[in-house]
Amino acid sequence: GNVLQGAVYDLLTEDGDNIAEGLETDEAGQISVAEIPVGSYQLIETSAPFGYELDEEPILFEIEKGQEETLMLIHENVVTPGSVLLTKVDQEDKSTMLADAVFTLVDSEGNVIVESLKTDENGQIQVDDLTPGDYRFIETNAPKDYLLDETPVAFTIEKGQSAPLELIVENGRDPNSDRWRVNNNHNEDQGSDQDSDSGSSNGNDSANNDNGSKNGNNSTNSENKGDNNFLPVTSNPMYNWIVAGVLLIVASMITLYIMRTRRVREE
Repeated sequence: GNVLQGAVYDLLTEDGDNIAEGLETDEAGQISVAEIPVGSYQLIETSAPFGYELDEEPILFEIEKGQEETLMLIHENVVTPGSVLLTKVDQEDKSTMLADAVFTLVDSEGNVIVESLKTDENGQIQVDDLTPGDYRFIETNAPKDYLLDETPVAFTIEKGQSAPLELIVENGRDPNSDRWRVNNNHNEDQGSDQDSDSGSSNGNDSANNDNGSKNGNNSTNSENKGDNNFLPVTSNPMYNWIVAGVLLIVASMITLYIMRTRRVREE
């Protein structure tokens, strides 16, 4: 495996007495301690390299009498795993979380890591204990009333990642679903109602405009009457006959009055 720099150890006797503290592996991943007396000892890791799990299990060894060669010890660290949190949402309404989307998780080479991962009621899937590296989620079953999206969702787990990597994945609505057809028809009906209301309003406005035009004409006629010293309108034949009759009666009464006056004077 890869050599690890930055691991820190304490050297203790078998009984737990400190011999050396803060021994840190170099760029070759090594620690060298010379002139150790004969006896039993233990190395205890106190700090792991970045991105690796601490292993506090003591590494036991012995320095034997007459030992001439350097004792070689190998200690392994396990890489710290990461996690990923996928959330499935409606493409048109991001606040709507989608349950029952099913995924398969594969690594960079296409090897299946986990199958049949299903989003919960919050639209989420969480996968833990992932070794740093490249992965892909592949959707195998879409939520009800939504379209399947087989485009791989690629992501990378980084070394030393402490918090879950968060992914937001969208699903488009299935236009053939009765759920969305009903909603679309409802929206169209509302649009038609609004158009009708708008048409009625425009019709009322037109009527008001016509009334306004008529009132405007009446005002104009009134003004014309003023210009003609309020002469009567003679376009109506019946009206003309009535006026003529009244004038005739008035003339007759005046003639009778004059004749009576003359008679009185003659007598």
